[in-house]
Amino acid sequence: MPVFGTQMFGSAPATPVTASFEGTAGSTTETDSYTFSSHAIGDAATGRLVVVGTGNTGGHGGTSAATSVTIAGVTATFIVDATAADQTHSAIYSAVVNSGTTGDIVLNYSRGTNGIYIGVWAVYDANATVDDTGSDADDSGTSYSTTLDIPANGVGIACSVDNKSSSATTHTWAGLTEDFDSNYKQNQAGSGAHKTFAAAQSGLTVSSTPAATTFQGSMAAASWGPA
Repeated sequence: MPVFGTQMFGSAPATPVTASFEGTAGSTTETDSYTFSSHAIGDAATGRLVVVGTGNTGGHGGTSAATSVTIAGVTATFIVDATAADQTHSAIYSAVVNSGTTGDIVLNYSRGTNGIYIGVWAVYDANATVDDTGSDADDSGTSYSTTLDIPANGVGIACSVDNKSSSATTHTWAGLTEDFDSNYKQNQAGSGAHKTFAAAQSGLTVSSTPAATTFQGSMAAASWGPA
């Protein structure tokens, strides 16, 4: 009896997700709208998921999270956020952007923030729907930690922000591989990390620990599986 195609033996394995860190940028301006012009978003590809992690501290009263985010003209989806004292806010957004290697990243708020940073990742062969999220906020500023489920051949991405009394601090990441530390304004520091996994991770501990105790800090994390 002839056999027609591999479907007789089940589905072909999913293509593993790949991800690249595309850079970080910051602004010291105290305002309610930020545009990071022509930021790198990775090689163009159909289904490319661009992930933006962001953080800010202080500023005026009101809602901590951005009211809207666009990535290369595409409206981004809010994924997860966390807020510690004094509007110390971390968040992750994503959008499928098929074309272009750079694009404007625009974040709008309903309040004036005390400057912000962004970190950008390009993710390929991923399901655009987030698989799992985690977050933490610590008003003692000693460590930010959460757990994250990551599918086989998937990726985890996280970002954090904190505020130190005299100068910004660096961070040590666990669970994911650090991509950047950003002293984006005076004593405010952002950081980000990502990692792909061949084997599924259940309850993976993801943490960002500042090198020195800060006033307060927060962290947001998310995972995506293969398409």
